[in-house]
Amino acid sequence: MVYNLNLFTTEDFFLSNCPNLTNYPDIVTLMDSFTNEIVNYIKVTNWLDGTAISTDEATFLDGTIFRKKATDVYYAREVIFNKTALNIKWFGAKGDGITDDTNAFNKASDFVFEQRKRNVSISSIYIPNGRFKITETFYIPLRGSLKGESSLNSIIVGDIDGPLLRILQSKTNPDEVYEQYGKTTIKDLSLGGKDFDDAPDAFIAKPDGFKPNKVGILITKMLRIELDNLFIKGFEGYGILYDAGLNSDGTITGTYYQTLRGCYFTCNAIGLEARTCTTILLDNCEFRKNSRGIHFKDSFSNWIRNCIFEENIAKYLAAPSASNPLNYLNTSSSSIILEGEACKNITISECYFEGDLQNIVFNDFVSGNIVRGCFFIGASIHQKTPDFPLFRIAVFKDQARENLFESNTYLTENNAVPPIRFKFFPQAKNNVFKFLLKEYLEKFINDNTDDFQNSYINNNLIHNMPIAFADSANQKFERNKRNQIRPYIQEEPAERFINDVLIKNGKVGIWNGVVWTEGDGSTFGVKRFGNTNEKDPDQSVTGLVYFDTQLNKPIFKKNNLADWVYADGSPA
Repeated sequence: MVYNLNLFTTEDFFLSNCPNLTNYPDIVTLMDSFTNEIVNYIKVTNWLDGTAISTDEATFLDGTIFRKKATDVYYAREVIFNKTALNIKWFGAKGDGITDDTNAFNKASDFVFEQRKRNVSISSIYIPNGRFKITETFYIPLRGSLKGESSLNSIIVGDIDGPLLRILQSKTNPDEVYEQYGKTTIKDLSLGGKDFDDAPDAFIAKPDGFKPNKVGILITKMLRIELDNLFIKGFEGYGILYDAGLNSDGTITGTYYQTLRGCYFTCNAIGLEARTCTTILLDNCEFRKNSRGIHFKDSFSNWIRNCIFEENIAKYLAAPSASNPLNYLNTSSSSIILEGEACKNITISECYFEGDLQNIVFNDFVSGNIVRGCFFIGASIHQKTPDFPLFRIAVFKDQARENLFESNTYLTENNAVPPIRFKFFPQAKNNVFKFLLKEYLEKFINDNTDDFQNSYINNNLIHNMPIAFADSANQKFERNKRNQIRPYIQEEPAERFINDVLIKNGKVGIWNGVVWTEGDGSTFGVKRFGNTNEKDPDQSVTGLVYFDTQLNKPIFKKNNLADWVYADGSPA
């Protein structure tokens, strides 16, 4: 029997004696007190797993999905049998940005975790448009789903001394290890910390500094989490923290197979950090105006592709200044930091960098990583400001080795080549650069000459210097015992250095500080054949071979005067 009670609200029907029915109908049509939806409740005697309600009603009647009307009279919300997502507003959440909605979020979380314990697969929660303020961590079940109506208007905010959201296998045992199957999804939401409403200025000093406990999403000891279309702003710690976990036997369990697509990070101390994690894919994400965009610690085989990094300049962390411009080289402000000997096989590809003070930091012992096909537009106004004099595309700290930059583009807004400046610490070695254009190679050499001199040559560590190529122009420079490192050049440059090599008309010349010379020490380009009177005694050196076309045989310079001899030593 279906009974329409003239659209009594759910709270009116279940919390009062009205209507006072003797025989309660099998189905009741009501209006939801919080969402104004028309909903059906069905009379039930069992939980979803088939056990009798009367055996444990005090524990498991949640007051939203399962409700009690009278003695031994129980109803369940009809949609629960269709396995649809739970609307957070069914549990009393207001979403007005003022009301504390923590209790509603806790009730929804408790319900889905209870179903998980009973092996009932109901674990999806829906967040409609609204601004939901919470003061405690919202726990999401592993292999569940949290979905907003839109990332613009479905907003969860909270100034919590801990994570705003955390994914768990078990709410009663938060340290339980991950499961090996299934996928958890969080999508179409905005998540905000204490400074969610701040204007996104390039630099606003935060006197309280970095607060590592304040996190947007904490994911630890988990597999297969997918984050999609999230807007994450204003966290004094981490927007997202992927962490490994310590097991009871002292072993470490990492976090693997993570995917982020279309996520936007702004005004966070650190947008994303991963510790002892692997197989993380970031695709089409944006990191703007954080103190630090991405920080990988001892994490390997991760991919950052098609992402945008812009003006990730210190806000919560130590900021560079005119009095201490080098402090950001100690990793306070940057777009990407790779740290730890295990940081290998990380690929950064097809990304866009603009307005950062340092784009990528390869910390001590980081090796075997690739930066490919990226666009570096420079530090814009900050590379011209006295407070920020040391913009770097990348920093290679001690023992950072065998990292590869290839096929990247370096341009400013007016298509000029910007400073292609790097920072090399003395023990950084075997790093390789493959440039698209010879102009990039020449800028790389010119813009880093002082750093090469100070880091390598002055410390007798020339063998640690990087190697670079410009394949399109068939040019390269190598580390060797020159005073400077320079490319092989095909046209004589305006500025020359000892041991520069000039290739011209099929001949090779070397700059000796005064003139270009050939391998035998003679001046580059001296005539080597012709009539007897065309040979040049002033530029010739002992042993020089000259083919005399009048004598029809070679002759040789005997000494630095004008003496010439035949092959047998007799005067020519």
